[in-house]
Amino acid sequence: MILPPGRKSKHPAAGPKGGFELIFHIAVCSPDSVLRSRVERQCLDYYARRDDACIVEQLDGPEALLARDDAGERYELYLIELPSTAAAASLRAAAALRSRGRRTPVAFLAHTPAHAYSAYRVDAMQYLLLPVPPEQLMALLARACLENEALAEIAATKSAT
Repeated sequence: MILPPGRKSKHPAAGPKGGFELIFHIAVCSPDSVLRSRVERQCLDYYARRDDACIVEQLDGPEALLARDDAGERYELYLIELPSTAAAASLRAAAALRSRGRRTPVAFLAHTPAHAYSAYRVDAMQYLLLPVPPEQLMALLARACLENEALAEIAATKSAT
């Protein structure tokens, strides 16, 4: 299913108990609608196999990502493409999210390793070269789940004290 930028999709599958163990909210930020749709499809497939759900929001650029953040939208994972013509803007958006206190995992997708150093300076979880093999994206999603579980435990510990 191809959705316009900013539109959300949710995987319809439910776990064996009729509910979901986890609903994972992912932002896919890229000017390339084909890439956004491909990544969305792979995310939905991954979470369906886990008996979890995910909501994928397709955003067509860093401005849309920051606008969603301004509107209060929060994600468990940011997947941000670094297009050759606008890599700096995407990196600035990631840096802005960090400066706003967003500790959510961020992964970058790029056609070249040229911006890897800059990506890791904004605390990137991973830097994937396009085209991304499905197994690499699946490993990233598994790692992001673990990271978010750890962040949730830390938050629960802080609120209990």
